Amino acid sequence: MRQTVTYSIYAALLLCLLWPAGLCAKKRPAPSPPDVQELRADSLMSRVIFFAPMYKEAVSAYKADLYIKGRIHIKKQNFLLRFWPSIFRLRKGVREYLMETCGELNYTAPDQYDQRVTAMMGTSSEFWEMDHRLPEYFHINVYSPTLLNDKLISPLSAKADRYYRYRLDSVWGPSHDRTYRISFTPRTKSFQLVEGFVVVSDNVWSVREMRFSGRSEWFRFSVLLQMGGVGRSDEFLPLNCDLEGYFSLLGNEIEGQYAALLDYEEITPRSDKEAAPRRERSRYD
Repeated sequence: MRQTVTYSIYAALLLCLLWPAGLCAKKRPAPSPPDVQELRADSLMSRVIFFAPMYKEAVSAYKADLYIKGRIHIKKQNFLLRFWPSIFRLRKGVREYLMETCGELNYTAPDQYDQRVTAMMGTSSEFWEMDHRLPEYFHINVYSPTLLNDKLISPLSAKADRYYRYRLDSVWGPSHDRTYRISFTPRTKSFQLVEGFVVVSDNVWSVREMRFSGRSEWFRFSVLLQMGGVGRSDEFLPLNCDLEGYFSLLGNEIEGQYAALLDYEEITPRSDKEAAPRRERSRYD
């Protein structure tokens, strides 16, 4: 009798131990199937990334006329805004400032830019000096492994899949000449990563359009680049650049919008020998 009771107790304890495990096993979700659009995007982006180093160096030099139109809206401000070192002189009661500039942009490989303003109109003559970093947004090389003077890791850089996820959003065009829109998002939160999309052409795998957005502790921005057409001399160069920025610090809020147009007077392509792909080691590798 005592032995029977002992066996019964052991059986009850074993049932108590196994019962929660069984419940947990039932609640465990099945592994989700791979996203087909992400797999297709990874395959497409591998080709874009492969050609990027060659396209980055496809142009040896160029001369372009650069037109920029800008607007700044002071949404909120207090006395601390006057101590921001790069702000232009504010006018009392004025909340909106406009600016137009015409100038020249000369480029010489590898990364020498000479930008000159030849004419300026606007609400404030000091508008252009509001932020000395503005010019770098208007001569971006989308095929460079980094963006904005090494501040950001490009989604087209080598081994970018370490930092970004890609997804195929849409496809259009005839079967022999497809165009793909691929979105990219950071794998982790970082001020050195951006999100957005890139539009690329089949067969040549060059970029037709690219938008990327990023942020820092006090600044958010979004850049949209329109590139030249396939087979044209400006295929690897930006034609239009739209920039939106939002500054917020210590109770001050400022919005800015800029639109830039580039008209190329002279484009010097690199020779086949010079433009041969060359592996460049990024500091983020």
